[in-house]
Amino acid sequence: MNKSSDLFSHPDFRKFMLKACSSLGYRNIVLSLMKGITSAKGDRKKVISTFMQSAFKRLGKRVAVSTETENITFDELQQRSVKLANSLHQQGISKGDRIAVLMDNEAAWFTTMFACMLTGLKMPMLNTHLNKKELRNCIQSCAPKALIFSPGFVPVIQELEAELESVAVFVCTQPIKLPNSYHLFKDLVTQGAAEIPFSGFGLAQMPFSGGSSGQPKFISESDVDADKNPRMQGINEKELQTLKLNYIAGYSRLGLGDLKGDMKSLVPGPLYHSGPQIAVLPLYLGGTVAVMSKFDAEDFLKTIQEKKINFTFVAPTMLERIIKLPESIKTKYDLSSMRIILCAGAPCPHFVKSQINKLFIQQGASVNVFNEYYGSSEAQLISVLRASDYEQNPERYKSVGKATVSETRVYDMTEKSWCEPGEIGHVLVRNPRIYRVQAGNTNEISKSLIQVEGTYWYDDGCVGYLDADQFLYLTSRSKDMIISGGVNIFPNEIEEAIKTHPAVQDAAVVKVADEDLGEVPGAVVELIKGQRLDHIALIDHCKSEGLYGFKIPRHVRFTEKLPKNDAGKIRKSELEMAYFRSAETVAEGA
Repeated sequence: MNKSSDLFSHPDFRKFMLKACSSLGYRNIVLSLMKGITSAKGDRKKVISTFMQSAFKRLGKRVAVSTETENITFDELQQRSVKLANSLHQQGISKGDRIAVLMDNEAAWFTTMFACMLTGLKMPMLNTHLNKKELRNCIQSCAPKALIFSPGFVPVIQELEAELESVAVFVCTQPIKLPNSYHLFKDLVTQGAAEIPFSGFGLAQMPFSGGSSGQPKFISESDVDADKNPRMQGINEKELQTLKLNYIAGYSRLGLGDLKGDMKSLVPGPLYHSGPQIAVLPLYLGGTVAVMSKFDAEDFLKTIQEKKINFTFVAPTMLERIIKLPESIKTKYDLSSMRIILCAGAPCPHFVKSQINKLFIQQGASVNVFNEYYGSSEAQLISVLRASDYEQNPERYKSVGKATVSETRVYDMTEKSWCEPGEIGHVLVRNPRIYRVQAGNTNEISKSLIQVEGTYWYDDGCVGYLDADQFLYLTSRSKDMIISGGVNIFPNEIEEAIKTHPAVQDAAVVKVADEDLGEVPGAVVELIKGQRLDHIALIDHCKSEGLYGFKIPRHVRFTEKLPKNDAGKIRKSELEMAYFRSAETVAEGA
C-alpha cells in the first residue's frame, strides 16, 4: 500500500470501518460531523474534538464504562469530561500540558482520559506499584502540570510534593481528608463549565515501559521534522507512506470488525499499562468497557458470563491462571458471548493458546477465541496472529502472528546479513513510530537502532525466525539466550515443557555460570498452591516432553511466587541474582 485509498482494499480495514459506523450509528456520525465542521471554523482538531463530544452525547444512556461500583453512560462521560477539562483550564492547564494519573482501575480514569483527548492534553500513566523513589523519578521524567491520584496514594504524594516541581495542581479521586491545597475530583467535575475550553484533540495515553530491565522509562514521540531526523536516513517518501498505511491497516487486524452485535470489552489488567489500552479502544467506537479492579481467574470468567463480554485484552499469565483452575470452576460459566481474546505482553506458550480455545468452545463460544499480537512500548504493533491463521496451519500456534504491521526482517549479527526463512537471528523492525519515539529523557533508544544497507532498523532484543509466509516465531530474548558449551539454548522451549506439568503454575529458565560449559540452564518453578513436586520428577517430566542433553535444566529451584512486571514478564535478572549467582548445584539434569 502506498496511497490512502489502498486502505479500503484491505478486508480487515473495511470490516473495522463498517463496525465503527454501525456501532456509533450512521445518522449520529453525519449529524456529529456536521456540527464539528460548522463550529470548528477550519480547525481540523477542533472538528474531531467536537465530533467526538457530539457523538457521545447522542449515544445518550448507552453504558460507556462499567466498573464494579457504577455504570457511566456516554452522555455522562462526555459531560463529566468537558467539565473536568474546564476546571483544569481554570487552574492554568492549557493545550499541550500533561496530566499524570496515579490511579487504581476506577471510573475517574476514563473521565480524565476523555477530558485530555478532547482538549489536546497528554496523560502519562504511572505504575501504582512503584516505590517512593521510582514514583518520584517517573513523575519528574514526564513533568506533568497536574497529578490526579486515588486516595491510597495521598501519603506518598504528600511526602514527594516538595520534589515535584512541575506539578501545580493535585487532585484526589475520592473524598478523604486532604491538604487545603489539594482538589477533590468530584468538585472539579461539578464546578466546570459545559463547553470545551480550548481547541485540540489526540490520543491522550502516554505509557511508561514495563521496566523489565530496570527503571520504567517514559515513552513519548519527538516532533523533529523528517528532514532533520537522522533516523530517517535512507527512507524515501513513498516507503514512509507505505510503512504508515501498513501500520494503520495492521490495527484493524485486532478483530473488532469481526464482533457481532454491541461491542462489550473487558479490562482485567491495570489501566496504567499500555496493553489494556487495546481493550479501551471499543469505547471510542460506541462500545461498552467493563473494568475489573484486579484480575482474578474465576472472576474473569464470571464477568464474561454476567456482562456478555465479546472482546478483551490479557497477558499470557492470566490465561495460564485460567487453565490451571479446577475443572469444577472452569466448567461453571457460560462463555458463549466471547469472540476475541487478544493476548500480548510476553510469550504465550502454544499449549495455552490451544487449551484456552478448547475451554471457551466447550463453554459455548462459537469460534476459536485466541488472538495475539507482538509489539513493544517503543515500536508498538509488529505482528498479529488471528484465529484463521492457525486454523489454516496449526503450526502457527507457535508463532506470534504475521509480521506485516511493521516491516520485519531477521538479521544475523555475526555474518552481517539477512537471514533466510527458518534461520534464527535478531528480529529487526521499522515503522513510522520508531523514527520518532523517545524512551526516557535522552535519546537512548538510538542505541537499539541498527543501520543495515543504509536504513535504520529497531532491534528490540528478540531472537527468532520468519517462515516463508512472514509468520514470526520468537525463540528467546537475546539477553536471555543461554550459550552452553557453544550450543545456543532458548529458554522458551524449556519453560513451555515445564509448564505442561499439572502441578506447575509458572516457570522461568535463566542462565547459570558453569566452570566447564560457561553457562547452563537453571529453572525456577512456581507450583500451584497445595501441589508438590521434587526436582527429580520435574527432570523426568522434561525428558518426557522431548528435552535432552544441554536443554535439560542443570539446576532447579522452587519458589512461592515468580517476580513479574505488570505486562506479565518475569524479571529474570532478579532470579539469577537471588538463586544462581553462586552457581550452587541444586539438581543435576544429566
